[in-house]
Amino acid sequence: MLNRFRQTVFQSFHNTGRIVTKGLRTLKKDPQIAAYPYIAAIFIATTLPIVNGLVFGLWNKLWHSTFFSVVDNTPQDFRILLGVGSFSFFYTALVTAYFSYAASAAVLQKLEGRPTSFLYGLRVVLRRFGRVTKFALVSIFFFPLGIIAQYRKLPKGIFGVIISSFTLHTPQIAPEVVSGRSGLLLTIRNSIEILGKVRYEGVIIRVAMIIAVLLLGLTVFLPPLIEKYWLDSETANLVGWLAGLLLGATSYVALKVVGTVFTTTLYYEAKNK
Repeated sequence: MLNRFRQTVFQSFHNTGRIVTKGLRTLKKDPQIAAYPYIAAIFIATTLPIVNGLVFGLWNKLWHSTFFSVVDNTPQDFRILLGVGSFSFFYTALVTAYFSYAASAAVLQKLEGRPTSFLYGLRVVLRRFGRVTKFALVSIFFFPLGIIAQYRKLPKGIFGVIISSFTLHTPQIAPEVVSGRSGLLLTIRNSIEILGKVRYEGVIIRVAMIIAVLLLGLTVFLPPLIEKYWLDSETANLVGWLAGLLLGATSYVALKVVGTVFTTTLYYEAKNK
């Protein structure tokens, strides 16, 4: 039994390495697809400060109102950072979803042997904007939706249902969203069942992406560094944290789009086995 476990682990890592190599080869050979992580990073880096500026002004005005000054004693700077940070998280997740779906559509097109034109994936997203937006907005509810979509496996397969639902994320369902026309729950169920054939490889890719995102936490040195050398001492802390937020969001989006390339490649192989 131990030998079988070792063989399974070795085979899973071997298959994952092959999938990642194939995905990297796709990125290398196709500038159209390789451009998506960069476009996503540039887009979030360009728009996030503008959007945050609008939200900052609105939030600052809101928290200066008489009502909030009476019911909330939280320091003003913290409240503003909390509001801007929360909205930035939502906006980053939304942008990540759009570019992940775009990258997935382009990778599927390439793997199927069809020619890909520049920004083909973004055109697919625009054509299916309503469908893509729906899945992007419900992404924070994937865990309960995954359980509901697999209700037929309950209660006997409850462990597998909980694990597959807990690890469900946008890159997993992206291929089904951009290539299929099924409803919400059926799309989620199809994605889980297809990638369930290669669950170990999927977990390895998922864990690797999580580790890469966690490494972004090393950017925590940036706010204190900017705060130390910023000329205006009154705004140093705020500017430092906003700069750290921008860098983190930019890197996060790019990493998620790259992860979508690998997951879509894995999905394609699993579906066509």
